[in-house]
Parts: sequence; C-alpha cells; structure tokens
Amino acid sequence: MAGFGFGAFVFNFVASAIVNPNHVEADPNGYFPIDVADNVPKMIRVLTLCWFTISILGILLIFPYQDDNNKERLGQEKFIEDQKTDWLVESTIEIRITD
Repeated sequence: MAGFGFGAFVFNFVASAIVNPNHVEADPNGYFPIDVADNVPKMIRVLTLCWFTISILGILLIFPYQDDNNKERLGQEKFIEDQKTDWLVESTIEIRITD
C-alpha cells in the first residue's frame, strides 16, 4: 500500500511547492493568479527529471543474483544431463537393404 500511495503523497508536496511557492489562495471562482499558472511547465520539467533520475537509479541497481553454491549445483546437474544424452551421440544406426 505504501508503494502506490506514498509516492503520490510526497510528490504532491513537491509539485505544490514548485507551482505555488507563496501559497497564494484561489479567487472566489476557483482560479489561481497567472503567476501560479506560469509555474506549471517548470513543475512538469522538475518532476520529469526527478522521475527519470529515480528510474535510472533503479535500472542501474538491477543485477543478476549470483550464488556460488548454486553455480556448483547447476554445473553438476549439467554434467549429469550430458551423461544421460551421451548415448545419442555415440549410437549409430545401421540399415541393411536386402533383395
């Protein structure tokens, strides 16, 4: 639950601080002054940069799990599988055609 709601909670405050840094109230019709509206493109650029940076950091932190014990076990399983299929390589088929 925190994974979906907490990000919106945090970025709501960031977006509000960028768009309306002086906490200007809306007029009676519900509209904000033009100064607040002019900050919207800046907010979109800043939030996009934040999300892009977080995404790149997340991508850079992805790496395959390596377990030495698992490698050894997988190597033994591969050896056993190779032994099971060796007879396929070594066997030959002889076909005789008689009249």
